[in-house]
Amino acid sequence: MLKKIVTIATFVGALAVAGPAYATTTEIGHTDNPPAPSCPGSPCLAVSKTTGFQAKIGDTKSPMVSPVNGRLVAFTLQLAKPDDNQINFFNSNLGGAPSARISVLRLQSDKKTYKLTAQGELWDLTPYLGMTAQFPLNSTLIVRQGDLIALTVPTWVSNFGLKNVSTAGNQWRASRKTGECNTSKIPVAKKSKPQQKVGSLRRYDCDYTAARLLYWAYYVPD
Repeated sequence: MLKKIVTIATFVGALAVAGPAYATTTEIGHTDNPPAPSCPGSPCLAVSKTTGFQAKIGDTKSPMVSPVNGRLVAFTLQLAKPDDNQINFFNSNLGGAPSARISVLRLQSDKKTYKLTAQGELWDLTPYLGMTAQFPLNSTLIVRQGDLIALTVPTWVSNFGLKNVSTAGNQWRASRKTGECNTSKIPVAKKSKPQQKVGSLRRYDCDYTAARLLYWAYYVPD
């Protein structure tokens, strides 16, 4: 169970700069008693080289879809602390140190393709392993009703919740093509790439069950 919570100090400053309308934030994607991330136990799994989002939590479908227009101001990651051997393995095979950014996606008419409309700055997560850390956005991101808040991972992130997570009640989706979903195979994982070009379109063909991406976000309604 992770007990150490870190709030990056500039979060308060970001809200102050934004003005009085940003005095109250709303969480999206957070649940009571989320599962602990898997590492450093066995299996120690990491989210790798993709943009992904939680599609179902319990009876809640689309928990990361914004119900209103607003602005995204921060996000939180619940991070495990892999041991040194596990960190070295992930760093060597998945492109370097753990890193992530928050992204805003808009579902297109085919119901499988998403447009990347905005993304936050990239964070090196090495100092925050083993913590639940909140990251402010230097510039807030516009979110429209129906947009989806996703997590973009250029390398790897140890925020995979597996313990006591049901298959039926947990599903997440990744920006990978059909046939490239089995990232337990290192060559497939290395080939995977996140969606990071604002304005780009990407199919999200890979659905995974019995796992929780441990992130949530904060927005201010218009």
